[in-house]
Amino acid sequence: FPQDKDTRYKTPAEVKARKQAEKLQKTSHWEKDGVGYLKINSFDKEELVSEEVEPVLREFKKKGVRKLVLDLRDNLGGMLLPTFGLLDLFSRQKGLFLVEMRTKYVSLFEWTQKKGPYWDFKIAVLVNQESASASEIGAGILQLWGHTIIGTGTYAKGSVQAPIKLS
Repeated sequence: FPQDKDTRYKTPAEVKARKQAEKLQKTSHWEKDGVGYLKINSFDKEELVSEEVEPVLREFKKKGVRKLVLDLRDNLGGMLLPTFGLLDLFSRQKGLFLVEMRTKYVSLFEWTQKKGPYWDFKIAVLVNQESASASEIGAGILQLWGHTIIGTGTYAKGSVQAPIKLS
């Protein structure tokens, strides 16, 4: 991938500065030879799917792309709603997602009402040891749906937190 081959950044300080600049962007993408590449840096913005992901996928589909590399490397997670929104785009059928909390409570989220507009995409999900939380949950569900996971073991958090108001 282009960012992996970039040799302009030679010192550790330059590499660190580049990574920090990339994290400010929520997504990046490109397309070549019928394969789309989409990097999602974080799921920390509710409008992520509607503002940044779906327009890219719509453009990919117009160009005939049906194979996608979804890069979740170094994605430390974020909120579940944008993660579910992403999954909604690739869903093959209506379904339910069950999240079991570590307490006695169980929450049930219904996220899919119909086939997603990109249900026929073949997806390879890239993960690494810095993929955590919401990105792990998204990658895991895509794997359950038959897509391929490529990379090292993830952070292994795979959990969800809820804010608690302190008085």
